[in-house]
Amino acid sequence: MTFLQSFMAYNTKTGFGATLSYGVLQELRDTCVVVDGIEQRVLDEVDLITAVSGGSFTVAYYALYSDLVFLDFETRPGRAAL
Repeated sequence: MTFLQSFMAYNTKTGFGATLSYGVLQELRDTCVVVDGIEQRVLDEVDLITAVSGGSFTVAYYALYSDLVFLDFETRPGRAAL
């Protein structure tokens, strides 16, 4: 059994932080790795995400809605300019 601990931290300015953290989540969703012989999304292997300032909006949204963030985050009112 493979044990992989992954941790992400965001700390950026407000508007940019929301945009940057969303872009990072997209890339982690789209990037795959092989774990125990099974291909997995990198995002599914992340154990902990922490953020402050603007990045915390995106991270909180992801924590509440998981993959739904990718369906409507860019079009929701009040989002950072993407």
